[in-house]
Amino acid sequence: MLQVATGLVFVDYSNVKQSIWSDPSMDLVLSALVSSDFDALDVAQQLTDAGFTGKYRAVAKSLPNPAAVKAEVSWIAPQLDFDIFILDQLSPDAS
Repeated sequence: MLQVATGLVFVDYSNVKQSIWSDPSMDLVLSALVSSDFDALDVAQQLTDAGFTGKYRAVAKSLPNPAAVKAEVSWIAPQLDFDIFILDQLSPDAS
């Protein structure tokens, strides 16, 4: 776990579960929707296994069907508060 700023830490995917156990006050997890090592389903499963009760947000540049991804995450982690930040939709230059 790397302390980046007060209240903000960077955690490698392989240490997600351990990080949740070591800091149960963690209330928000932010990750890429898809990376070379994991995807949001993997992270959601790790968070669920660790008993995480906060919010999980995944980030994607664009996504044609966010509802399908949300449904998949909900299927494996129904109690998880999950949503997706789609950067193309957040940008003021988005068309």
